[in-house]
Amino acid sequence: MAALIVALTVPTSTWAADWGEIIDKSVRFYFAVDKAREHGVPIKEFKLIQEDGSVYWEGKFGRAKWETSGEVIYGNMMALSGIYLGLLSGEVKPKTWPEPERSRFEKGITTGLARILSLQQEDGGWGWKVVLTEGKTRFPAGKGHVLYTGKILVGVLIPALRLNIRNVSYGGVTYDVAEHARAAVRFLVDQQLDDGGYSANKEWSMTEDPLYTAWALHALCEAYRYRDLLGLDDATVQQIKEAIRKAVDWLLSHQEREGDHAGLWKMESAAIMGSAYAPPSEAQIVRALIDAYLVSKELGLDGAALKEAVDRALEAIVDWALKYKSAALKEFDGRKVLGWAYSSTKLENYGPYLGYTALVATTLKLAQELGLGSKAVEKMKSVGVSLEDEADWVAYQWELVSRKKFGELGLGMFPYPNAKLVEKENGKKEVELVAVTPSSQYYGLLCAVTFSHPEVMLKRTTTDVWKMVPKKRGVPIHPAVLALALAVLPLLRRR
Repeated sequence: MAALIVALTVPTSTWAADWGEIIDKSVRFYFAVDKAREHGVPIKEFKLIQEDGSVYWEGKFGRAKWETSGEVIYGNMMALSGIYLGLLSGEVKPKTWPEPERSRFEKGITTGLARILSLQQEDGGWGWKVVLTEGKTRFPAGKGHVLYTGKILVGVLIPALRLNIRNVSYGGVTYDVAEHARAAVRFLVDQQLDDGGYSANKEWSMTEDPLYTAWALHALCEAYRYRDLLGLDDATVQQIKEAIRKAVDWLLSHQEREGDHAGLWKMESAAIMGSAYAPPSEAQIVRALIDAYLVSKELGLDGAALKEAVDRALEAIVDWALKYKSAALKEFDGRKVLGWAYSSTKLENYGPYLGYTALVATTLKLAQELGLGSKAVEKMKSVGVSLEDEADWVAYQWELVSRKKFGELGLGMFPYPNAKLVEKENGKKEVELVAVTPSSQYYGLLCAVTFSHPEVMLKRTTTDVWKMVPKKRGVPIHPAVLALALAVLPLLRRR
């Protein structure tokens, strides 16, 4: 009997991720990027800043020259999103970290937030000027941008409040997190155009964009969900409800119905995202619709229409990878995985991007938890790929900075894009770790948290986050085995 129970409870996978280690060590990487640089780990335009006892992050895009405030907003936004996500999962254990990461932790999780709050614009949003190499200016300074304001509200401000981080200081000024969050909510409500869509900022553009609309929707859904935590008044809550309804209607009415991209959305922001039909952008839109689906009954939204939109979009995202199967389909550990990039050109030239594949896998998992996206999952299975394979591939590509190459740092990172072969002076080719960005770390952590504890991403409560999930991932036990064990236990006691 004992042998039977053991046989049925042994995991079937030949390779299993230790998600707790991946989450904890990946968060630690944010606090030790300078130490990693000393050991030769290339980190693309991402650095930890320490000044006057403060700790925050900078991060750049390589294609454009960002003014200083933009670098700080981007770096802190992505870094803190990953750090707070890890904290909410219950897997981050700062007390076990060696110095200097441990002493930086308390400063970093609050000072980085205060640095962001210090850069909030008068209109309640966050935005910055970008000067392209041609000398053209894209986003005017001094005005909020819907996309980044939505990301900051969802990934930084609301998680900070959930972690009971309410007042933070930088440069001698103390900031009330909830007050700044409420200002961001008002900005997003005010920025909605008459037909329900969103542009970057309606003062300089009236052209709606699906990605901007989705991030506004995502942020407003989170604001509605955590309305008590944010301290929103009844009038603002009613405005949020109406804005959510209008944004949902706009997105549903602009989903493509015909052609190769049926189910996806045409991006007006294609110059930023790299493709008019970029799978990572589409996945972010789907995540917003999933959020809307969660509150559809409360707000009187058409749940069936939302389900259809999510199902069609996820199917189209998988179809995109299957269309470029020769580049997207990879093998690892005797299994197969589909990978994504932000354009077919990038996919065919460089292979799947780990961060974007993690984002798509996360979106599919969240949909599956709600009974959505079944056709997309079945299409993946038709080529021998499962969602668990996707997540395991992300964990498989995760790099532990170990004694073997860099000394015992105990850090973990998600490389960007993929590891590549480089030729050394002796003519030998070796695999070299390549650049890491705040966003690649965040998407990897998003995947790790979602597949380890999917309820973290969908939990409706704001209380007692530390007890929200089990601390360790247990060995799965088949229900039949559990029933058999319960039946046999009384017999054993009688003996």
